[in-house]
Amino acid sequence: MKTAIAILILALLGGATLVVVGGAAMAQSIVPGPNAAPAGASTPSGRFEMQPVEGGIARLDTMTGEVSFCRLEASRMTCQQSEEDRERLEARIRELSGPVAVVPEGRVTPLAPRAAPPASDRTAEDEEIDRAIDRMKQVFRAFRDIAREFEEAPEPADPNRT
Repeated sequence: MKTAIAILILALLGGATLVVVGGAAMAQSIVPGPNAAPAGASTPSGRFEMQPVEGGIARLDTMTGEVSFCRLEASRMTCQQSEEDRERLEARIRELSGPVAVVPEGRVTPLAPRAAPPASDRTAEDEEIDRAIDRMKQVFRAFRDIAREFEEAPEPADPNRT
C-alpha cells in the first residue's frame, strides 16, 4: 500500500492522474502529463520511469512498483533504497549470516601432499623448452659480452684533434 501511495504522489507531482488497481502497485496514466508523448506516438517501455520532483528525481520500477528518490551528485545519479527493498536485503543478509556448520575435528582426513612427477614423465616438449632456454642463455651471455667490450675498450684519442 505504501508503494501505491508513493505512485499516486509521484503522479500528482508529475502532472498526471493515476489509477491504482486493486491496491496493487500497477498504475496507468489516464491524463497525460507535461512530458507525455503525443497521441499515436510509441513510447519505450523500460523498466524504470523517471519524474523530476523537488530536490531530485523519483524513479518508479515498473516491474515491482517500488519508488526510489534519486539525486544527481557530481554527474552521478544516486538512488536511496526503498523501505521494501531495504527490508528484503536485510532479511537476505540475516539468512546468509546464520550459523555455519563446523565439521568436528577428526572427522575430516587431510589430503596427502602431491608428490613431484617422476623424471620419466618428462615429455619431448619439456626437453624442447629446456633447449630453447639454454639457447636464450647463450644469446644473452653473448650480448652481455659485447656490451662489456664497449665498456672496457676506451676509444683511442685522435692525435690531430684540437
